[in-house]
Amino acid sequence: MSNSMETAPKEEKKWYYDSIHHVDKSIIEEKAQTLSTPPMLDDNDKYAFSFTHPLQDGQRLLFTQIESIIDNAIRYGTYLLACSFMVNNAEVLKKLADAAKNLPGKVYVLVGNKTNEFFSTNKEYRDENEGLSTLAKAGALVRYMQNAHLKFITNGKESLICTANFSTEGLFKNPEFGISLRNEGIGAQLNRLFSYLWNETSDEMLVNDNWLHISRDQSNKYLYKMIKECKPEIIISAASKIKDINQKQHILVGETLYQVIVKQLETAKSSIDLAVYLFDTLGKKELERISDILIAKVKSGANVRILVPSIKTQVARQMKGVLEKLRKAGISVRYYRELHGKCLIIDKQQTLLFTGNIDRYLVAGDSCDIGILVSDPATVRNFCSVFDHLWADAAVNFDVNAPVDLHVDLVITSHEFLSQKNPISIFKLKERIDNSKNIQFYHHESGSMLKITGDNDRSLNLDMTVKGQDAIEMQEEMLSISGILDSNPKMKMKEANLSTVKNLSLKLIWAV
Repeated sequence: MSNSMETAPKEEKKWYYDSIHHVDKSIIEEKAQTLSTPPMLDDNDKYAFSFTHPLQDGQRLLFTQIESIIDNAIRYGTYLLACSFMVNNAEVLKKLADAAKNLPGKVYVLVGNKTNEFFSTNKEYRDENEGLSTLAKAGALVRYMQNAHLKFITNGKESLICTANFSTEGLFKNPEFGISLRNEGIGAQLNRLFSYLWNETSDEMLVNDNWLHISRDQSNKYLYKMIKECKPEIIISAASKIKDINQKQHILVGETLYQVIVKQLETAKSSIDLAVYLFDTLGKKELERISDILIAKVKSGANVRILVPSIKTQVARQMKGVLEKLRKAGISVRYYRELHGKCLIIDKQQTLLFTGNIDRYLVAGDSCDIGILVSDPATVRNFCSVFDHLWADAAVNFDVNAPVDLHVDLVITSHEFLSQKNPISIFKLKERIDNSKNIQFYHHESGSMLKITGDNDRSLNLDMTVKGQDAIEMQEEMLSISGILDSNPKMKMKEANLSTVKNLSLKLIWAV
């Protein structure tokens, strides 16, 4: 008889994800926003305009454009440069990982958010190890750059500049905008920009599951060095980076994103249409100048419309005072669901697509956003059509109820239970939250806990592990949390900070 014992195979954990958005019933007063099918667009722009809409599908879908750029990089043996504040959609991760295996040493990914724990997927579950580490293990080169808020991908021949993060919400749910460009000149400019950001501003590389500080390598073989001049079309927000990049060769537009926005606003004669995720000009003279120009344009007879999100009420509340001032001056303001797209349309003749917000980061020296100004008539018409469509569906009140399942592909079946001492289904949890009398959040470095108290004064405690500053956001009465449910809590309750909230946005991951 052998002394060795066979080890039983380790049972694989399955990880589940869902998102709950609860808004206190006291602010729900208006009829829910409608959700209508997007309009037919002008095909003469050859898919230069791409977008995300909850009911949209087909060739213009941002994800379809990303998929095509990746597939063609593999087909023609070129390279891939991808930049996004967040890269956590399962499909994009898989496509980039496949590219890394087919194009060894030629796939570069630059991120502005290192968070790897909370991946976003439209599958029912994924393996716990998937995330940014999927790319590193496949051979992709992944680096982190602080305050990198740019979103683009290029294979040198084809490029996409868009407002969407490479997340499920950005690519399949939130209204977003993008420009698809079959232009090697644009590819060269993006390559030069990417090369600078990669070599000069970043020194943390993802190796398997760890971020390591490494020396900045100036000899990356596939990062482009421009030889011939081409018309600069790429706009970024950081003045110092523009100066450095253009020192030897004029690659980028010489003005910052803020300066271009101001110049475009000043040239407007008949109309200004602005879609933006955040409009907050308080405390910054440069940003207040934008409000002043908008008011002056209305007084001169121009039609000015501003479209902002409504479901993220913590963002909407932050903007309320500024937008109310503009509304009183005669500017039309509407609120559309989880709008995250940003564009500025001037006189129906030019469109500026940009990734930033009208906030302090737009004028900050260390923050980096990207933009591009287009005047192609068909492309501008398509921007106008989609803006008009969103405007027609939008609400006039920032706290309107918009009961849209933003994670419709993340539905979890009723037999799947949360891993808690007292098992509860995800649907029962949603019911508990919706019918709660009181919600308290305890947070400490040792752990976190949500205490949900019902009408019968019985409480449900959800123990959580919350990592990173971005995982908790508190704006007035709205608390946003992303976390993993913890079946073995070690939280020090007496030392924890306590918050009581009326409104809750909760993203959960748990294992069974």
